[in-house]
Amino acid sequence: LRLLNRNRQRSFIEAFVLSDWISLQNEAQLVDLQNHQQTEATADAQPSTMFTRYVLTILIRLMDRYVTMGLVVGLVHNNHHDLSFALWYRDFLLSALHQNLALMRQAKEAATADEMRKIEASTPKPTRGKKKHSKNKQNGKQNKLEVPLSPEDVEDNYELKILSLKRNLCRKTIQFLAALVQAGILNAKSFEFTSLERIFDKRFEIFQSIRQPP
Repeated sequence: LRLLNRNRQRSFIEAFVLSDWISLQNEAQLVDLQNHQQTEATADAQPSTMFTRYVLTILIRLMDRYVTMGLVVGLVHNNHHDLSFALWYRDFLLSALHQNLALMRQAKEAATADEMRKIEASTPKPTRGKKKHSKNKQNGKQNKLEVPLSPEDVEDNYELKILSLKRNLCRKTIQFLAALVQAGILNAKSFEFTSLERIFDKRFEIFQSIRQPP
């Protein structure tokens, strides 16, 4: 996909890539469910969503790239309505991507904390007096607070900040266009044979087969 020029990336995503990842989204749910059953989890525990969230992350990235390429090559620059539609939909996708990555990060931190608790429980505790025991306990708490971030964690934090920046840029540009319409600088178009709702539906018709919030 990255080797194609920008004009061909949209058609390649639409014709080949997107349909495959929609199928993978359905299969990932089955994999998570089967993985939950094989790990002999308790009945009240929630099934793992590791594979589902991974596939969903790639799918949202593809959707965002599809919309972004439309902005880059100028396909939505006909009027301010089309530009607002594209920016709003990209804001929607970036918000979903940010939330999904944050949940994945929380799940990773919870798993790491679980492993640390298991290691701590298996480590024999010294019993050489009350005073020394409390000192060791205090040192253990300090070690937990001073755990360094891994390079992957640093990259994740950086990516979340970049996503927030892109999302804010989209939102502020939409608000700026709305302010221009309210001030009378940009005219609100009226259509005889269509509507803004119909135009919006046709612009993003390719995404209708993907499960997403309304």
